[in-house]
Amino acid sequence: MPCPSKLQAFSDELLPFPERDTYIVFSIDLVATVESLNDPELTLCCQLMASKKYVALVTDCPGWMLSHTAYRQLRLHLLAPGPPQDLPEKFHESSMSVPVAPSTLPHPLGRVPLPPSHPLPWADCYHSFSAVVTVRARRAWTTAPAPWNYDQTECSLYRGMLQIDRARSQAAREAHAAGLPRLPPAPQHIIQETKDWGFDRDPFVAPDFPRQIFYRCQFPGVPQGELIEKMYERAHPGESPCACDACLDESRNSSAEDVASGPDLDSAQAFLGLLLTEPAEDPSSLPIINVSYDLRDVPVVNDPSEFFMELELLTQLQRMSKQRASAAGGRDEMLADDSKAVKKTAIPNLISRAQFRLTKSFRRIKRRGESVLRRIFHMLPLSCL
Repeated sequence: MPCPSKLQAFSDELLPFPERDTYIVFSIDLVATVESLNDPELTLCCQLMASKKYVALVTDCPGWMLSHTAYRQLRLHLLAPGPPQDLPEKFHESSMSVPVAPSTLPHPLGRVPLPPSHPLPWADCYHSFSAVVTVRARRAWTTAPAPWNYDQTECSLYRGMLQIDRARSQAAREAHAAGLPRLPPAPQHIIQETKDWGFDRDPFVAPDFPRQIFYRCQFPGVPQGELIEKMYERAHPGESPCACDACLDESRNSSAEDVASGPDLDSAQAFLGLLLTEPAEDPSSLPIINVSYDLRDVPVVNDPSEFFMELELLTQLQRMSKQRASAAGGRDEMLADDSKAVKKTAIPNLISRAQFRLTKSFRRIKRRGESVLRRIFHMLPLSCL
């Protein structure tokens, strides 16, 4: 049994994976996404497909306190390779973008690149308000903070720029619908942060990555009791038992489940249950993703448009599967209705026909029997009469 004090400290250090306002590498888990449809053909098709890896910023975790679910929702803002392009058909200008450090390209509005906790492994990347998606990820815990993240000041600035870009795009759309010319951005729409962010560290310092990620999709709820012990043993393989007096006394007086009970959220969830509700979007319709903190696993940043193409293809495959299931269900229903009709009409007709044939056969047998008896009667000698 692990040292109770170390076990408790380990439990207190657990962090949800991934955390909010952190950068991740993700790919769509195609097989897991379609598993609930129970379609072998679709599953085989997804096994033959491969999803690319994309980079995104986790900006929100809807329903994160609902720990009884196997998956948690994540709101992702995908990172795109620069430079940004004008998309007039979507009322999206190249200036509607948020650059991320390191950046060598000047922004059309003079926006200073946002600095994450460490410079990204790639240069000239940016965020756009249109590259946003909600997904599902398996509930997991880690013992190390995210290597690339933002603090509250940078997050507030980032969300403010996205909100302004979204409003500018909507105004351009409305002006086009009304036949009005598109106006240049007003001065208040240009966010120019005068602070020189800079970096109080080397141009690039490889952060420390978590040694172990603990996936708990098969263990609903908060980590408690024996699950904490399993996590600790995975993080500290081969650790010799603790023989200190304090641990021995502690182990005599209390069980590991009592000491390492993990964060007690039962009372908090009971209180917050009145405030928290399930996310409005149907969770089962959201794609499931595989997540990693290691941005160095991606040599280049893939364009978010490729992700949305993958998502559209997956949606079409799911729609086709549901249509096949619906058609099969309709055929089964028709067969069931036909079966009921047979029971109501065909079977009684068969019974009546059988009864008629039996009656007719019985009469035929009766007549033949009477004829045979008459012949026998006429063949008998008179002395027998």
